[in-house]
Amino acid sequence: MKTADIMDTSVCILISLIVLYGISRQVEVARRSQYHVIHKSSEQRSEIEKERKRADWLLRNILPEHVIEPLRLLGGSYSRNHPCVGVLFASLINFHVMYEEQYEGGKFYARILNEFYGDIEELFLDPRFSKIEKIKTIGSTFMAASGLQTDSNDQNPLESVCDLVEFALAFQSTMHRFNEALLNFAFELRMGLNFGPITAGVIGTTKLFYDIWGDTVNVASRMDSTGEKGRIQVPEHVALALKDKYKFELRGEIDVKGKSRMTTYFLKPN
Repeated sequence: MKTADIMDTSVCILISLIVLYGISRQVEVARRSQYHVIHKSSEQRSEIEKERKRADWLLRNILPEHVIEPLRLLGGSYSRNHPCVGVLFASLINFHVMYEEQYEGGKFYARILNEFYGDIEELFLDPRFSKIEKIKTIGSTFMAASGLQTDSNDQNPLESVCDLVEFALAFQSTMHRFNEALLNFAFELRMGLNFGPITAGVIGTTKLFYDIWGDTVNVASRMDSTGEKGRIQVPEHVALALKDKYKFELRGEIDVKGKSRMTTYFLKPN
């Protein structure tokens, strides 16, 4: 073979090797790029899933469980009428005596109130109180309701009201235990309970807030505000409806704002 032919062959082989190396390099770069994209996409999917779970957790802590799905289906709008709902107001009537704004700007006493309500919220873990919803706290007043889960409340509407009475009694017991840990102070509790028709709904578009309205709610609030410390006050129709399960003590007629005079009762301790 001539020297020129050998040179030509060598050049062709070299060029082929260079081309193959270039192709191989491009394939390797493409594979690494693809791996990076897949890995990054997997990380993004994982992060999105974490954010979704975090959002669901927040939503379930803001709104009752039975409201979330209808709210999603209705595009952020929810309202419903309920024929029989129990409503409870519970006030720590002497919290203002403990509260001192000059000390840490009141933060210390707000923490005590938060600890107390934290103990109360642990009651919701009890299966007996699965039908009860915390509605809100207004200062040192706690508001709860039962019977808002209509699917589980159709057959015996008074069952959820009895659950709320039991919750109120557990609320009192929890306060007594909490007081044992306080130094030189004891919370005093006053409660009012009522049941009847209400309207429930979600207010807001970005900051959602679940609330209930109606005369039933107003009367329950009045039962609290006109009550006595250590007692659970109810209007007459509640005492009559629950007389077979609980004992009540007649208080008599009292002046109730917006209602003139009403006959009320106190729930007697067992």
